[in-house]
Amino acid sequence: MAEELRRRILSHELADGSMLPRQEDLLAEFAVSVPSLREAMRILETEGFLTVRRGSIGGAVVHLPKPVDAAYTFGLVLESQHVGLDDVMAALQWLEPVCAASCATRRDRRREVVPELRAAIRDSVAVLDDPVGYGQAARSFHDAIVANCGNHTVQLMVGALESLWKAQVRELRTEGESGVLPERSMREASVDVHRQLVAVIEKGDVPAAEALARDHFSNRSIQQVYAGQGLLVRAALLRDR
Repeated sequence: MAEELRRRILSHELADGSMLPRQEDLLAEFAVSVPSLREAMRILETEGFLTVRRGSIGGAVVHLPKPVDAAYTFGLVLESQHVGLDDVMAALQWLEPVCAASCATRRDRRREVVPELRAAIRDSVAVLDDPVGYGQAARSFHDAIVANCGNHTVQLMVGALESLWKAQVRELRTEGESGVLPERSMREASVDVHRQLVAVIEKGDVPAAEALARDHFSNRSIQQVYAGQGLLVRAALLRDR
């Protein structure tokens, strides 16, 4: 029963955010006992496919798997191996430039990729005087690079690692930290690099896109703040939020 319901969720027969059919309907359809139904729902809830509501508004809400779900599994494996946060950072520094290079290979990049990246830059410029706001806008630019790389597997890998990284950084960040780039001049320099990156992607210059992205991503201050501290990955931080 759990396998069939899982298949329906993954095939979108049961839509993300919808309610699972009523218990009475499931019992009749699958001809199983109440304990068997509850066990199937327990399995799916543990896997993240359902959120079971209790009380007067009870029922089970359907969820499609998301990168954060993969991030939790990644985190558990990395934590069991005592892997440090530097290792996650190094993976992102390697993968994100690959995504930038992939954007430059797309034949439809001028229509599908470049406009989205330029829109992200405009959003960044609009909040140049706000360190926190700029950090969020700049992150959107980097997310757009990954989202437009054209490879779903890489998108999932990077999305999972980003979710894992962000969970660790949120826990470590202190109230005194105002943002990723505290000086306006640093934020302006970041915007300039983003513009250069979009220009080489638009031209289809793959080596230049990867090299520029690698240099830029490896020097992002949010990563350097925590580099070399010997901090270990903690998967539970993904579930604590």
